[in-house]
Parts: sequence; C-alpha cells; structure tokens
Amino acid sequence: MINKISKIKEILNPSNLLVLFFFLLTIFSLSLFETFSPVKYFLYIVSIVLIYQYFTKNKIEFLVYPALYLVFFSSYSIYYSLNWSLWSVLLFLIISLNIIIYFVVNNMQLGNSLDKLNNNIKYFYFALYNLLLVEVFLTLIPWPTDPRGKAIILLVVFYIIEGLVLAWQNKKFVFNQVYQYFTIGLLIIFAIIITTTWYAY
Repeated sequence: MINKISKIKEILNPSNLLVLFFFLLTIFSLSLFETFSPVKYFLYIVSIVLIYQYFTKNKIEFLVYPALYLVFFSSYSIYYSLNWSLWSVLLFLIISLNIIIYFVVNNMQLGNSLDKLNNNIKYFYFALYNLLLVEVFLTLIPWPTDPRGKAIILLVVFYIIEGLVLAWQNKKFVFNQVYQYFTIGLLIIFAIIITTTWYAY
C-alpha cells in the first residue's frame, strides 16, 4: 500500500505533471499541422501507448522524446504555416525546450552517486542544450524539406547531446562509451536525408 502511494506521488509531482500537460498540448498542435492522416493517427496511437506506459511504469522518458519531437515539429510548422516571425517562434521553442530540459537536467545524478547536480552545473547544461538545439534549428530552417524530417534530426541531436552529458557525468567519457551515440545519430540523420522529400518553399 505504501509503495503504491509513493508511486502515485512520484507520478503526480509538479514537474512530471508539467511535462505530461505539455505533451498533451503538443499532441493538440499535431492535430493542427499534420496533414497526412495515417501519420497523424499513428502518432495519436503511439501517444496513448506512451502515456499509458508512463502511468504504469512511472518513467518520464516515455514522454520526453515524443514531446521533444512534437515541439520541434510544431515550431517549424508554426514558422512555415502561420508565418510567425522568427523571434516569436524561437521564443516558443526556447520556452518549450526548457520545460522539458528542466526535468532532464534536474534528474541527472552526479557521477555514480545519488547526489543531484549543483545549480552551476545545471545552468551550464541548460545553456548547452539550448545553444546547440537552437543553433541546429536555425541551420535547418532553409533546408527545402518538410518539418517532420527536421524534427527527427533535432531529436537525434538531442539524443547525442544527452548521451555525451550522461557519459561525462558518469565519468565514462571515453571513445568506447561515446562513439555509439555519434554512430547511431549520424546513421539516422543520413537515413533521413536520403529518404525525406525535398522541395522548394
């Protein structure tokens, strides 16, 4: 009984609820911008499964990556479809990123211990994630391809950054530990580049 209560408290803590709420909000944006019905309904089903997994297994990771994809997809869609100014899209992107990155960084552990990161290290990682992801976001804007491919590329970049940060925090920042992140990430990006649809805006 006590274990169940503690699990419920963990699931319903404010940061988890914030990510869950934001995840549901980005799903709503998907319904506005995704025009290919099979993809839209497939993502709806995946989202329901992930939310179920989150509540049954209490792992926020089930929401973080899909939420990030939807944030990137929504940001590009807003820019291209609604003709928002670039600075307003960047404001939306940065606020959205920090809601999710807050949870990711706040739950990192210091090395192999149970100690949490101190505030200075957290601020550094916040800046690192934001700087690199926003830079890649801006770099991909002129690419003549659809927002889906660009969102996946950004998600892969996040995966690489997260892998390197975790390797560094766990004092395993050696070639054998980090090359897999680059290898997997670059292979996925290459696959996206050769399979995506290219066109002129």
